[in-house]
Amino acid sequence: MSRPSPAAARTIAVLNFFVEHPTQAFTLTDLVKSLRLSRATCHALLATLVDTGYLYRKPDKSYVIGPALVAAGRTARTHYSPLEIAREEMRSLADEYDAICTALFREKEEIVLRDRAGGMSHLGWLPPIGQRINMMTLWGGLSLAWESDATILDWINRVEIDPASEERARALDAMRAARERGYFFAVRQDSWSNELAHAPLEERREHTNLFVRDLDDDRSYTLSFMMAPVMDKKGVAFVITLSALRHDVTGAQIKQTARSLVDACNRVSAFLLRADIDSDED
Repeated sequence: MSRPSPAAARTIAVLNFFVEHPTQAFTLTDLVKSLRLSRATCHALLATLVDTGYLYRKPDKSYVIGPALVAAGRTARTHYSPLEIAREEMRSLADEYDAICTALFREKEEIVLRDRAGGMSHLGWLPPIGQRINMMTLWGGLSLAWESDATILDWINRVEIDPASEERARALDAMRAARERGYFFAVRQDSWSNELAHAPLEERREHTNLFVRDLDDDRSYTLSFMMAPVMDKKGVAFVITLSALRHDVTGAQIKQTARSLVDACNRVSAFLLRADIDSDED
């Protein structure tokens, strides 16, 4: 990897300073003190940024954000989608595990599949973009594991499950476990088959155990799916899922795969939080 340019780093430091203080004006002396630059270097950087429109020099010799920087920010906000950065992570996961990776967004009381990527074994079998799952079911609502306690309680009270049933208690326990781990996973109750992997959702539900609390590192499992959240400044932006692995895996391998998924989601989250992009702006 090539070494970063000191001159470029200093220029970015000046721009970042103004981005972090968008409503304030600063003098040359302010910037020299704050950024610990030499006066000559800082003056040269400011002159260049003013000439190119990224900063504006006021009559009192202080500096503020310029029209070029405003336009750049507006363009990024208008045209950039959170899925642009997530798509590359999803492609990498799908290829690495020869699996299907999807991005699921919450829309009112449904989960909508907005994008997907598939490994080589799944070409022609990918779920359709726009596929919807009713959140007022046990299957759909488990994606709420990383929402607020109030949201989870509201959901569980509206799902058609007997409040005294064991299934309700197990669902809440599974959601608590998912929050602690950073990911949710489910395993199949029977042996792997290509037909089951690509069967309609309703059929796959009958063969899936959603409530595995603990994993034995040495035991073999048939993974149904796993998911982890991508966060923005408002909370959960969307979830990324990984499913349809082509072979059985051990508990230790599930944990390793989940770490890859969580790391990918964390990278997307860090991007959205740093860029201050909301998931509803895509």
